[in-house]
Amino acid sequence: MRDQKRDYNEKMAAATQEPAMDEHEEPQESLTFLRFSLAFALFAAIWCVAYHPPAFGFWVLIYVGIFIVWVAWRILLRLTKPKKTVEIMAKPTIIAPVPVPVIPIPTATERAATAKAKYDETLRLLLAAGLDELELSTARAAAKQTYLREIDEVM
Repeated sequence: MRDQKRDYNEKMAAATQEPAMDEHEEPQESLTFLRFSLAFALFAAIWCVAYHPPAFGFWVLIYVGIFIVWVAWRILLRLTKPKKTVEIMAKPTIIAPVPVPVIPIPTATERAATAKAKYDETLRLLLAAGLDELELSTARAAAKQTYLREIDEVM
């Protein structure tokens, strides 16, 4: 029975992504049952005192016996519960951060010179491509537009 309960707990834990309940842990249902038992004991004590006073002593003996068995069971569980070990990890070594090289921002004249060199290179490639006049003029206009856009960003 205990193995079936443990298997059931492991299956439920796997399905819900929660850790499996240890066999020494007390489930929530047991706490609910304990609360219900205490409420019933209170009701039974009131009834015994109100309606049948001689039965009160018998009731006390029964519940004291139940309480002794319950306390013994809790002590047994606590004594047989496996100890949890704590692993002590070594201190992590602190690695100094590598400094990021600072790349200087190009000045406006450098950016303009780069745009002009890129435009001249594009014109040389277009002339070497062997395009007819219409394609060449369209490609020159597109290259000039790109060059002027880059110069506009610089200014």
